[in-house]
Amino acid sequence: MIESAVQYFEPVQEYKLNPANQSVRSGILKDVATQKWVDVKVVRDLTPSRVDSAEKIWKPERLHLSACRSSQGKQPEHAHWDWKGKTNPFWASQWRFTAVFFKETCEGLMAVRTKPRPSRLTKKPVLYVDFVEVAPWNSRDLTDTPRFSGVGTLLVIDGIKMSLDAGWKGRIGLSALSQAKGFYTRLGMIMIEEGDAEYGDLAYFEFDEQSVEKLIDQL
Repeated sequence: MIESAVQYFEPVQEYKLNPANQSVRSGILKDVATQKWVDVKVVRDLTPSRVDSAEKIWKPERLHLSACRSSQGKQPEHAHWDWKGKTNPFWASQWRFTAVFFKETCEGLMAVRTKPRPSRLTKKPVLYVDFVEVAPWNSRDLTDTPRFSGVGTLLVIDGIKMSLDAGWKGRIGLSALSQAKGFYTRLGMIMIEEGDAEYGDLAYFEFDEQSVEKLIDQL
């Protein structure tokens, strides 16, 4: 999955989803069926209306695949998520949204806080990631035949880039659902025993400066 981020840091000058307040970068994802790499766009500062449009498409797919998992005795932890609720005026003023697009289809979404939080490791500022979700058809928690792999990695890398741009040396923090702990561990994030009180019993992870450097070295 790390390989899918190789092209991320190359800027894209023209793209139809690029209004004045957005930035767009290129990336690649692996098509799981063909095992071929495809070009995608990573769009930062996606407008709430675009987030709502993605959720409108995702919701029926998420509900259908969640029902299939439930019939197998499994319960995806994020089955109840609804991005439309995250774009009301109160929350939209506190978050920045990043999306991954293949052509015109949104393949993943991330919401990060506009203000930093103190690192649990160093007390220095970290970019706090509140939500990361890949499209239902890409989620291995929801389907055994995902369309693309690497979407989550591209989103996390954009979080690192935002942190670097802010002068926080790539430090990011997040609280992870139990089903996502393995993913963040594989990326090299550090799990901290004492979780974030704001997020109940969820495991807390951070990228410190050293772990960010190790990840970037693999790109």
